[in-house]
Amino acid sequence: MVRTGRHHLYWLAATVSIGVSVGCTATPTHRELSAFLKDHEHLASGTEGRIGPGDQFKVESPRIQELHGRLFRVQADGRISARLVGEVRVVGMTSREIASKLEELYAPYYREPDVHVTITDHDSSVFYVFGQVGANGAFKHSGRDTVLTALSRSQPNLIAWKQRVKVIRPSHIDDEIKMVEVNVDQIVKKGDTKMNLMLEPGDIVYVPPTPLGWIGLRLQELLYPVGPAMRTYATPANAMATQQFYDQGVGQVPAAF
Repeated sequence: MVRTGRHHLYWLAATVSIGVSVGCTATPTHRELSAFLKDHEHLASGTEGRIGPGDQFKVESPRIQELHGRLFRVQADGRISARLVGEVRVVGMTSREIASKLEELYAPYYREPDVHVTITDHDSSVFYVFGQVGANGAFKHSGRDTVLTALSRSQPNLIAWKQRVKVIRPSHIDDEIKMVEVNVDQIVKKGDTKMNLMLEPGDIVYVPPTPLGWIGLRLQELLYPVGPAMRTYATPANAMATQQFYDQGVGQVPAAF
């Protein structure tokens, strides 16, 4: 049993040493950072203002009574329901593309329909924080969010490796994932804000554990099956001790009460 436990500890130590040597990449160079940001600028020009499930937009079209002044909330399936034309899929479109599609659909009913669309609520505009933080999950994107504001909202825990925070930016065009590593400690301690990147909708911020924290998490996984068994054995013993305590009269309530 002891030999098996030592084997697991050796395995953990070896694995973490390999993980640290592989994972400790150098701070990104100026060229790498510029490429990361330029790739995003290219993507943003094609995806800016695109609507998603839960978003809301307003339609102005004086000639089309069924549309003029109406607010539409995009359903979970990416569609809206409009009079005369029924279900219309609008997810992933810009306001201009939605307007053009509505003009096309209403052309058989109205002569030269003129439609203007304004996105009024971007509920689907979020970024994500995962890893060693108090609050994992999606956060509403305000347009001014940075790596620091994301971490201040998600609250890194004691084993968060803040020197190796990763910002992952998925690409919706070619499915290529961009990733850059941010040393948050350097930003805070030295005021080096050039790496305090602005986050965009869909970005993923991952906070990994420190090497020692990683070992602790792995040990918790190894010992997790033992915990319930130990509690199973401990509960009857505690119950017997408590019963013995009261049998001896120690736990009796004084007569004065």
